[in-house]
Amino acid sequence: MAENLNGDGSDRKAVLRSQQSLIVLAVMVAVVGAVVGTSAAVGSAMIAFAVPGILGGGCGLLICRAVGTRGNAAIRVAYSVLLVIGLLALTAFFSVRAGRTGPDIGLGGVLMLGLLTGLPGAFGTGAIIWTRRRGRIAR
Repeated sequence: MAENLNGDGSDRKAVLRSQQSLIVLAVMVAVVGAVVGTSAAVGSAMIAFAVPGILGGGCGLLICRAVGTRGNAAIRVAYSVLLVIGLLALTAFFSVRAGRTGPDIGLGGVLMLGLLTGLPGAFGTGAIIWTRRRGRIAR
């Protein structure tokens, strides 16, 4: 199989766009959370979950710039690994947290790790899959 279906570094471009989209989406969620937050508890949760999206998107951009020079295979591996780490951390958080009603501050780091790695991994992997499918359809 060819290194790149389109021959123009489209995986890197798609991942960069996806990470920028993640940052924009997270900022929009934070703004909506700030507006809603004055009258509902949902607003503070929206802000709390938007911060890892902003930070994760920024880290995703840095990873794409660092790994992007090594080719599309390196980008695919990097973002797949990020997605797996994020999913494992979120699975660990929710399985340990199951049945508890009170806040558990000790598990907050696991949740943040899951969000900081899972969001950029999901957006990057989704962009790679979308780009590669679109490339196959165009052929």
